[in-house]
Amino acid sequence: MARVQGYIREHLHEPTLNLTEAAAAAFLSPNYLTHLLRKETGKPFSQWVLDRRMQLARTLLLNSAQMIGVIAQRCGFTDEAYFSRCFRKAHGLAPGQFRRQQQA
Repeated sequence: MARVQGYIREHLHEPTLNLTEAAAAAFLSPNYLTHLLRKETGKPFSQWVLDRRMQLARTLLLNSAQMIGVIAQRCGFTDEAYFSRCFRKAHGLAPGQFRRQQQA
């Protein structure tokens, strides 16, 4: 799992990050990695990666003055609107509102 976590951490900014490549980096089959992730985290690969991206987005929103679109790209999203929808779903606020609320 440490290899998988390291691989994901290094490639989180890439929109093409996928299960097959993460499994290959850890010398595992995609099916076995799926099994391991569900056992360890209770989440499928895509949800686990999305959680990591949202964690990175929170950090960037709080610790930088970068525009939302730039933060979306740095978190592996190609579409700012999709990033905003995912962020709102995860945190109950749009990224800009989250930043303003935390800075107040």
